[in-house]
Amino acid sequence: MRPISEGQKAHILASISRGRTVASAAESVGIARQSISRLRRRDPLFASRYDRALAECEVHLVGLIWNAAIGEEGLGGDWRAAAWLLARRFPERWARKGS
Repeated sequence: MRPISEGQKAHILASISRGRTVASAAESVGIARQSISRLRRRDPLFASRYDRALAECEVHLVGLIWNAAIGEEGLGGDWRAAAWLLARRFPERWARKGS
């Protein structure tokens, strides 16, 4: 197994931050999905950057839902986006029970 280059690592992290799956990120640089898992276990700096990339993705996606929920310039948006966000952010109060 040849080492994963710094360029490949950067590409993987960029892919994860944009919402791609681990399998897709791995495939895009020509490595197995398991190689990313091994890299995360063996390289604490990469693991930290990977976690940050996941967090960036989450922040971006929640922002998109938020924007859909409030609509343009806060003039009313899609209530379904707001309900979806409430149910996932505060499931104890807003998620459907028994579904």
